[in-house]
Amino acid sequence: MVINITGCEYTEDPELFARQLPEIAIGGGNVLVKNIFVTDQIVVNSTIKEWYGYRFNEPTGDTCGDRLRAISLPLPSSFAQIMNEPQGLKLREGTAMMFPGNNIEFVKCGFAMSVTDDDCSYSFAEKLSNT
Repeated sequence: MVINITGCEYTEDPELFARQLPEIAIGGGNVLVKNIFVTDQIVVNSTIKEWYGYRFNEPTGDTCGDRLRAISLPLPSSFAQIMNEPQGLKLREGTAMMFPGNNIEFVKCGFAMSVTDDDCSYSFAEKLSNT
């Protein structure tokens, strides 16, 4: 998994990379790309425990956020289950693999998805916030 953490200041178009990376296959499947958009301009109307994820037709409140959402991959059902069951989240399968980076809870959740072991998925993210 590739985690793209951005404030949307870049020198190269990220869309090219976002389209090419998932074409790379490794032992467990194809590479997944997730976006964490660090800004205070993006709309999030709930806590992480009540958030369903960004639907592809839902505006984020920011032009760059909308672009990142559009080039994001859909959240696989296996990842939604990993995140929802042990942590009590409500992420929906098929929503964009994009997280708002406007508070630590959303960022932690974005990193937690990169670990697929139920026992360490959220504790890994908690360790990041304690460093």
